[in-house]
Amino acid sequence: MPDARDVPDVTVVLPVFNGERTIGDELDAVLSQVTDFSFELVVVDNDSTDGTAALVDALAERDSRVRRVTAPDQHNLSYVRNVGVAAARGRFVLFCDDDDIVAPGWLQAMASALTEHRLVASRMEYARLNSTEVMRGRAEFQSEGLLDLFGYTVSNGAIGVHRDVWNQLGGNDEHLGVAGEDFDFAIRAQRDLGVVPVFVDTAIYCYRQRAGAKSTWIQARRYGRSHVALYRRYGQGRVDLGAERRRAAREGWWIITRAPLLVQPHRRVRWARKAGMRLGRLVGSFKERVVYL
Repeated sequence: MPDARDVPDVTVVLPVFNGERTIGDELDAVLSQVTDFSFELVVVDNDSTDGTAALVDALAERDSRVRRVTAPDQHNLSYVRNVGVAAARGRFVLFCDDDDIVAPGWLQAMASALTEHRLVASRMEYARLNSTEVMRGRAEFQSEGLLDLFGYTVSNGAIGVHRDVWNQLGGNDEHLGVAGEDFDFAIRAQRDLGVVPVFVDTAIYCYRQRAGAKSTWIQARRYGRSHVALYRRYGQGRVDLGAERRRAAREGWWIITRAPLLVQPHRRVRWARKAGMRLGRLVGSFKERVVYL
C-alpha cells in the first residue's frame, strides 16, 4: 500500500487516441504547471496505433508524475475518461485533451477552486490555437461563463471534480460516448447531488476548433444528435418548442440559400457546421423518437 505522503492532491486525466502529432505540447503544458498542489498525470491511451505509447512511456521514465494506462475496449471518450478516473489517486481530478493546451496557472486555479467547490469548469480561450478564419461565425463557448440548458447549468469536458462526486454519479455515461457526455454529467450532478458547476475565470484552457469542413461536419452531426438525446432525458416540458422550430426553419433556409457559396473555401466550414448540426438533430429525432429540430 502506497505511503499517504506519496498520494498526490490532484490527478490530471488526459485521454488520447493517435495523438503523437499534438500531445507533446499538452504534456509540456501540464508538467510545467507551477502549483502548490502535488499532482500526477494519467495519460489514457485509447488503443493508439501511432507513436503515442512510446512517446508517453519515454516521458514516464524521466518524470515519475506521468503514468500511461490503456483503454483498449471501446473508442468512446466517456469510457476512456472513466478508465482514467478509475486509475486516479488524487482527491481532485482534472480533465484535458491531447490537442488542446492548458495555460500557465490552470492547474493551480482549478485545484484551488476545488477546495471550495465540488465541480468546477475552465475558461475557454480560442485565439492561441485557432486562426481568425477558423473562428469566423463561431461562438466562443464558455469563454465568459457557463451556459444554461433546460434550466441546468452546463459545462464542457474541461472540468475539475472531486473524485467521490465522479464515482457517486458513475462517471460519464458511456451511451453518450462521442458528444453530450459533459453536459449530461453536469446535469446529473445538479439533479442527483445538488452540485452546480462553478466557472473559474482564471483557469484558462486553450481550445482547438475543428479546422476543415469534413471534420466540422462530423463533429456538428454528433453535437446535433446529442442535443436530441439530452432533450429527451432532461428537456421535455422545459423548452419552447415553437421557438426551436422557428430557429430550425431560419437555419434551414440559410443552409439552402448559402449552398451555392460552397465553391468558396472560406464559406464551407460555417455551412458544414450549421448543416451538420441540423442533420444531426433530424437523425437524432428519429433515433430518440422525439421531435427536437
